[in-house]
Amino acid sequence: MYAPNRFLSYQSSKCVLQYLPAALRFEFSHRCPGIRSTDNLTPLRIRNFRISSLTITVDDVRYKIGVIKQYHNEDIPMQCDKRNSAGGFRYDVDQYGLLINKEPFEQCPDEIIFQTVAKKRIF
Repeated sequence: MYAPNRFLSYQSSKCVLQYLPAALRFEFSHRCPGIRSTDNLTPLRIRNFRISSLTITVDDVRYKIGVIKQYHNEDIPMQCDKRNSAGGFRYDVDQYGLLINKEPFEQCPDEIIFQTVAKKRIF
């Protein structure tokens, strides 16, 4: 008989987490803060991993990286609203939706910088 108020032991939860598919494990860790410490201590099994300029692919699940522009007390420009709905901008933009040119910054010895250069308009 199943007892709904019983929890997995620490060792059992480590074993279950270790064999979950990576995408499901990311989702559990995001939604259940109580398992994050166990999740961080349990090895993650990944079959394939790929990083490109705007995506990270883990075991055939692609995660897109985008900048969502939020407007709190003003109307959202139509092109920003469309871009937000499509997953965000590829680059940081100002309040008018124009590309922000970043100042060069100093790289620390342990950092790896992933950088792409815009070769066309982003709209």
